[in-house]
Amino acid sequence: ELVGIALPGLSLSKGEDGSWKAEPASAAATPAALAKLAEGWKAASAMWNEAGGEEPQGQGLRFTLKGGAQRELVVVGTEPQFSLYSPTAKIRYQLSKALAEELLQLPKPAEPPVGKSAEPPKS
Repeated sequence: ELVGIALPGLSLSKGEDGSWKAEPASAAATPAALAKLAEGWKAASAMWNEAGGEEPQGQGLRFTLKGGAQRELVVVGTEPQFSLYSPTAKIRYQLSKALAEELLQLPKPAEPPVGKSAEPPKS
């Protein structure tokens, strides 16, 4: 079971109650957005894998499992595909380019329709 996700500039942790919390907190870090990000990582799968060779430079990702075991990956790139490298397995995972934005950051909050305010009406 996934209980922690460390991305560049954002860390998620799953509480005892099953809800996800973000550090640093932000307006975009709603319970639904955090759950969507965590579920995205749990459901992600590579289109293909290849022998990784030497460890590439890139941003590190860390996933913590229940019980404390950790898995680390390195973001090799997002063009032309989203490419991750496992230093322990020495494998490069090629994922859809579209997944990079979904998996590396929180979704942006929806903008209110033009002419509408995000503020509740005043009584």
